[in-house]
Amino acid sequence: MEEKMYENLYRLDDRHWWFRARKNIVLRLINKYFRPKSYFEVGPRSSRKIFDIGCGTGMILQSLSKYGEQWGIDSDRGVTDFARQKNPAAKIIHGFFPQDAPSEKFDLVTALDVLEHINDDEAALSKIYDVLKPGGLAVVTVPALAFLWTGHDIASHHKRRYGVRELGSKLKNAGLRVEKISYCNTFLFLPIAVAKIAQRALFRNKVRSHLDGDLPIPWMNKLLEAVFSAEKYLLSGVNFPFGISIIAVASKPNDQK
Repeated sequence: MEEKMYENLYRLDDRHWWFRARKNIVLRLINKYFRPKSYFEVGPRSSRKIFDIGCGTGMILQSLSKYGEQWGIDSDRGVTDFARQKNPAAKIIHGFFPQDAPSEKFDLVTALDVLEHINDDEAALSKIYDVLKPGGLAVVTVPALAFLWTGHDIASHHKRRYGVRELGSKLKNAGLRVEKISYCNTFLFLPIAVAKIAQRALFRNKVRSHLDGDLPIPWMNKLLEAVFSAEKYLLSGVNFPFGISIIAVASKPNDQK
């Protein structure tokens, strides 16, 4: 990302409709698939360990504190400082994934809009497999559909956008068992897709991002969050055939080390 985008990320991620709705969907699926086996696996004293790859300013880590010991990694020192402020009990690593990954083993790994930034995404998925405990869970989100590529992808230093089959195949090749994979941000697909295509036509992939400015006006921000967040109720049971993003839940088989 550009430096200005990091500053805006810290300023907006707790309030921007997209981040808030994505968090709501991710937490809903974590609550479904990552259930504690006993009372002692709940809360900050839990023996379970949580690892957020590309933790940014620590928004997701804050929400995962009830699941156990928090770990995070991000390549930008500025945002890791913000993450430590938000999560003083968390172990935050300034470094690159996968090469700077800790030697710990984790019960839950999240990589939310991270893989598209990494040149060798298959090596990153293999490392996610390595750092998971047997039976551990990984939750991954990525931007979807190559034809939606715009200047936002360039500004965000994306390497690619994904299809469901491609991401599912890469998860399986890494040794992970896919529990769920679906497109998401589907309810807003048409207006966002039209806006992206228009942006590409008008600005010819000029480096621009929705993080370059301020929040949408309050009522619009709340409306967009409500529409996107509503998908969490359906995603618990169904898969969408298209969307702006993809979300996947995968596990490391219990018989693997």
